[in-house]
Amino acid sequence: MFYKQGITALLLLWSPIIFAEDFSAYFLIDSFSNSEPIAIKAVTDDTWDGSFHTGDTAFAVGRAEVGVGWDQWRFGFYRRYDYYYKFSPDTAYLKYYTENKLQLNTGEQLDIYLAANTLIANGVSLTHSLTLADANFDIKVSYLEGKYLTSGSLVGDAEVLAENDYDLEFYVDYFYSEDKLFDREVVSPEGKGYSVDLNIDWSPSDDWDFNLSINDLLAKIFWEDAPRTSAIGDTDTKEYDENGYVIFNPVISGLETYEDYTQTLPRKISFTSAYSLNKASILFEFKDFDIKQFYSIGLGFKGSNDDSVNVFYNYTASALKFYYQSQWVEFGITTDEFQLHKARTFALQLSVTATF
Repeated sequence: MFYKQGITALLLLWSPIIFAEDFSAYFLIDSFSNSEPIAIKAVTDDTWDGSFHTGDTAFAVGRAEVGVGWDQWRFGFYRRYDYYYKFSPDTAYLKYYTENKLQLNTGEQLDIYLAANTLIANGVSLTHSLTLADANFDIKVSYLEGKYLTSGSLVGDAEVLAENDYDLEFYVDYFYSEDKLFDREVVSPEGKGYSVDLNIDWSPSDDWDFNLSINDLLAKIFWEDAPRTSAIGDTDTKEYDENGYVIFNPVISGLETYEDYTQTLPRKISFTSAYSLNKASILFEFKDFDIKQFYSIGLGFKGSNDDSVNVFYNYTASALKFYYQSQWVEFGITTDEFQLHKARTFALQLSVTATF
């Protein structure tokens, strides 16, 4: 229903403004993913195979948007996802070793902690652009319909009893659309909310350019009758696979309810500085995803047709970024591995604009 409403709105907007000056149509994809302990693909596939590293965060954000623009206005329809996970290194270690049936260290005491804040939503946005002195401002207001939710935490302690066995005691409190911990059958909730984004381009001189982008400067989703589990649990009742390895099958006692819930979306900040040296530029980029920050340095080169190529080194993630920009297309890719299935950092940007 939401997609049909969005497409209908675009068609209604198209007819009266297609003859206006500076009319345009656009499509964009923007995503960024990072996983500290293991490859992104291993996390999304829930296989947890491959090389293991020390780490305590994993996240992925992205959106795909289509829209029209005229004069200083843009109207868009998009789908977005936000996955944020914060955990203790012991939690990642236990997950990796049990998923791969590796030998645990008998007698270890493990600190278990996992916090999740995830969202899938559809959005309709209206953006207004204005110029003040040497700065250009874009203010974007969106209406959001939440489609998927996970928000809450699990805290506990684990003791390794043998190379293939452990005890776990924990407390969990979380809201969700799907109960992936205990397989409770639920009615998926509906959420409605908003977000406000801000983008500033500032050129204090002919040689220096700055860009500041803040997504979800203000952003909340209000969920009605969201499933909630608030309980304590343990693994006193155990099951084992055919090889004798313990299977996580906890017994819980507590509350399973439906409650209204307000989800706050993390703020995302991006800052870029470019200092021009004839046709080359020295670049600096900072990205703050609330859960983790990234720093990059790079070089930019201008072509003869107002196109440009930027190359960055993200020294937080040890990743390379290639970015190309022309009058009608922008393309960027970031990765720490040329074999993408092994990447623990990956970003993709694509924007196509047609002006009539």
